[in-house]
Amino acid sequence: MLGLTRPNPTLYLGVYCDDIVAVYGRSDKGLVYSDFRDHLHTKWKAEDEGELNDILNVRVSRVGSDVILDQAAYIDAMVERFMPAGKLGSFKKYAPPFSPYFVRNIDAALALPPASSPGYVPPDVVILAAYQSIVGALLYCSTVTRPDISYSVSMLCRCMSRPTPALLEEAYHVLGYLHHHREVGLRYSAAPSEPWGHTDSNWATRRYTSGHTFHWQGCTIDWGSTQQTSIALSSCEAEIMACSEAAQAVAYYRYLLEEIGFLPPGPTSLSMDNKAGIDLAYNPEHHKRTKHVERRHFFICEMIEALKIWVPYIKSSDNLADFFTKPLPTRNFFRLRNLIMNIV
Repeated sequence: MLGLTRPNPTLYLGVYCDDIVAVYGRSDKGLVYSDFRDHLHTKWKAEDEGELNDILNVRVSRVGSDVILDQAAYIDAMVERFMPAGKLGSFKKYAPPFSPYFVRNIDAALALPPASSPGYVPPDVVILAAYQSIVGALLYCSTVTRPDISYSVSMLCRCMSRPTPALLEEAYHVLGYLHHHREVGLRYSAAPSEPWGHTDSNWATRRYTSGHTFHWQGCTIDWGSTQQTSIALSSCEAEIMACSEAAQAVAYYRYLLEEIGFLPPGPTSLSMDNKAGIDLAYNPEHHKRTKHVERRHFFICEMIEALKIWVPYIKSSDNLADFFTKPLPTRNFFRLRNLIMNIV
C-alpha cells in the first residue's frame, strides 16, 4: 500500500498483481485520484471499474458507514465442489466448526507412525486427495475473512500428510458450518478507534498452540492460530512465546498505520491473561526457569523497552485470543466470534 498526498486529499492504493484498489475522498477533475487515473491510462491499458464490490473472491458491501467483507460466493462454490450430495443436512446450523471429538481425532492422526517409521501405513489415496483439497480451500477462507474457522483449519493442516476418515468428517464439519454462516464477514466501522490486541496460548494439550487477534476500527485485522515451534516447559513460557509471536504482527501494523497517518501516540496494548508471563515480559530475568528460552521469544521485551507495546492483564473470560487456541463450548464460541468479527 502507498499513499499520494496533496494539499487536500490523500489517495491510498492497495496493489495485488494487476488489481488496484484506490481509497480517496473526492474524485473531482484535477484532484489526486483523477490525476493518478489519467496518468495510469497513459502507461497501460487500464479500466476504472467504479466502486469496489468484489476483489479476489471477497465481497465488499456497505451498511451505513460500515464496510463488510465476506466470501459467501466462494463458500457456495466450495460446498458445491466438495460436499457430497445430501450431507449438508447432517450439520446443525448453530454448531461450531468442530465436533465434540475434534481434539481426540487430531491426536489420533498425529499419533500414527511417520513415513520414516517401519510401522508406517500409507493413507487411503482417495481420502488423502479429498482431505488435502478441502483443507487447502478452507485455508484461504480462514486467512482472509473467516477467523472463526482459523483454529479448526490450523489443526487440520497439521495432519495434511496423514488424514484419517474421522478427520475428513471434521473437514466436512467445517464446510457445513461455513454453509450455514456463509453471509458472516468482517465488519469495520468508520468511527475513530485505537488499535489493540490480545494474545493467549494453550499449554494443557500435547500440541501447544499460540493464538492472537489484533483489532482496529471495531474488528480484527490480523489473527492467528499456530503450533508453537519450541516445547514449552511451563504455562508462563508458552505465554511469552505466544506474546512474542503476536508482537511481530503488532510491529508490522504499527509501521503500516504510521505510514498512512493513523497511528495514535504511545504504545499499543497487547493483553494477556497470565500474570507470570506479564512479569517476565517486563523483567526477563535469566534464572534457571528461563535461561533455556531462545532469545527470539523475548522479542516482546524489546518492544516494551522501546515503548511500542504495553501488556496489560485481562481476565481469561474476556481474552479474545482464547478463541484461537482451543475448541470452546458452543455458547462461548459464538460470543467471542461476534466480538472478534464485529457481528451485530
